[in-house]
Amino acid sequence: RKPVAAAVPDTSGMDPEDRARAILEAAGATFDIDHDFVTYYGIIAVTMRNYLTERYGFHAFALTTVELAQEMNRRGIDRWQARLVNGLLTQCDTAVYARYMPAIERAGLDLTAAFEIVEMSRPLPEQAAVPEPEAVGTP
Repeated sequence: RKPVAAAVPDTSGMDPEDRARAILEAAGATFDIDHDFVTYYGIIAVTMRNYLTERYGFHAFALTTVELAQEMNRRGIDRWQARLVNGLLTQCDTAVYARYMPAIERAGLDLTAAFEIVEMSRPLPEQAAVPEPEAVGTP
C-alpha cells in the first residue's frame, strides 16, 4: 500500500483552538483516505499535547498520560475535560504503541472527542485579552 502524504495546514496567525482544529481536520481527512491508524492517532496525541501546552502553559508533551491527567486536576482544569483527555490519549497510546486498530466508527468518535476537548476550553469572548489603552500625555 502506498502511503498518503498528510496535508499540513498553514496555522500561522491562528489562536490555539483554531490551530488544533485545523490540524485535526487535516488528520481526519487523510485518515478517511488511508486508514493509517498509527499516523492518525499519533497526530491526534501530538496535537492534543501541544494544544494543552499552549492553552494552559504547562509541558503536556513531557508528561505520561496518567501524569497529564493528574496535572490537569492539580491545576483545577475541568474534571470532565481531564477525563476526556485521559481517555483519548489512552486510546492514542494503544493505537500507536500497541498497534491496536479500533473500529473505523470509534476512530471517528475519537476525533470528535478531540474537537470537544478543544472547544470546551476555548475562552469565552469576555475572557479574551482586552488591549491596554495607550497612555495619553507627555513622556
